[in-house]
Amino acid sequence: MNEIDQDNIALYPHEARAAHDRLVAALAGRDITVDEPLRLVPRKHAVFKGSLNGDPVVFRLALSDAEKATSEKEWSELSRAWAYMASPPLTVSKPLEYVSNAGLTITSFALGKGLLHHLWSLQPAARVTPMNLAADWLHKFTSESIEARKPNRRPWRTWA
Repeated sequence: MNEIDQDNIALYPHEARAAHDRLVAALAGRDITVDEPLRLVPRKHAVFKGSLNGDPVVFRLALSDAEKATSEKEWSELSRAWAYMASPPLTVSKPLEYVSNAGLTITSFALGKGLLHHLWSLQPAARVTPMNLAADWLHKFTSESIEARKPNRRPWRTWA
């Protein structure tokens, strides 16, 4: 039994409960409901399904100071991508709110199954189509930062 092939929520119930309590405290006084935990990466972050003002959302809570810095970068990236990935097909979850002092991101809830879980549920030959779709999604996600230019071969010539 290890953190890779087991459900960490079952392996670390006390840490999952502590993350739940921190999440509820960070959003005290708000119209929220915190449902079941979706994922726990011990000492890094916890992800919960819930609702905010009656709408289904996902709460992602950083569990360390280092993860708070990472969550701020991820929030910036998600907000940037939302500008051009808001309409189907190939979207990202809508960024709703970032609570910096708690390292908490709140995004819209995306229906469906995670890509890796979906791929492993398919026969190998049937995995090609969803993998191609995932590649298209990645291309769209990175398209705003791709720049076309001639390669700079000069350093490689001197190193070869």
